[in-house]
Amino acid sequence: MLSDYLYNLCRFITSNFQHINTKNISPFSSFMDFNLYENILTKNNFNYIWMEKLHHKHTNSTFKYKYEILEQHYDLLKIKLTISNSFLINFNDKSIKSSSIDEYLLIIEYTKSSLLNALILISREENELNYDNYLNKNLSSVSNLDLRILTYDNITLWNGKIKNINELYDCFINKSSYNRFSTSKFNINNACKYAEKYALTPNDNYRNFNDSGGDCTNFISQIIHAGGIPLTNTWKPYTSSWIRVNELYKYITKNNIGKKLPDDSPYIKGSIIQFYTPQKGYYFHSGFITYVLPFNQALYCCHSYNKLNYPLSEIYPVIYPVIRCITLN
Repeated sequence: MLSDYLYNLCRFITSNFQHINTKNISPFSSFMDFNLYENILTKNNFNYIWMEKLHHKHTNSTFKYKYEILEQHYDLLKIKLTISNSFLINFNDKSIKSSSIDEYLLIIEYTKSSLLNALILISREENELNYDNYLNKNLSSVSNLDLRILTYDNITLWNGKIKNINELYDCFINKSSYNRFSTSKFNINNACKYAEKYALTPNDNYRNFNDSGGDCTNFISQIIHAGGIPLTNTWKPYTSSWIRVNELYKYITKNNIGKKLPDDSPYIKGSIIQFYTPQKGYYFHSGFITYVLPFNQALYCCHSYNKLNYPLSEIYPVIYPVIRCITLN
């Protein structure tokens, strides 16, 4: 029963790129709190409008999921839900596989009629502070009012993004994408091959920090080392400059290994991108650009929110309002 329930919930979550008529009563609304239904629906509608505006098309979308029951308290269940979503991006008669592994925290209840009803769904990438808060909070101390307030805030957030979609669009198209010829000693092709090979399944030859602060910058360091950046006493596994976002940035820029591109500079294949997280107030996440496509699109790979050739437009500026790009010499 629980597996079937979660399958249908995942279908709804991953219906980002299908138009959903809000005037019709969706069958998904029958098995979750109405506010949560509105939250997911509003987010999916934003994604549909956003993709239409950017003229981006995905095909052959599939998903897989797994779950872990973390806690049960009377009629409440706390579940860690992991969804692996894959699709194709078609470019110049070439199909590029794109994938993401997204983690959610889910709280559901058994109703009086023994049916399951989802109360809240928190994306780790979109709201890591609340994710960690409810991950570490006992169900006995969770109130329905708190859950409803959090869900209502998310509805307001996504409605705000729909209202301000033109401003988000203007922010996104400030960069124009093209592949730039480079005389760099950095081997972009080797770096991209490594990034694609280990984006979803980490290299066993390295430690994985996913459960201890995040593995994103550890993965980026592996990528640029595969591209020819040599190890030093201060940059090697697992020094702070190897595994931490801002320390890697300082190491690269201060040692003339690379430079930060101007904010309006075009995306460049083989660049590091770092994402500013408003909730934390600093750059918190790193990725690596593997493709630059027309229509202002770039694809990237990363860990800790594992992604393979994932469209940057679905993250910036929708989730992260500010990024910085670092090109390697």
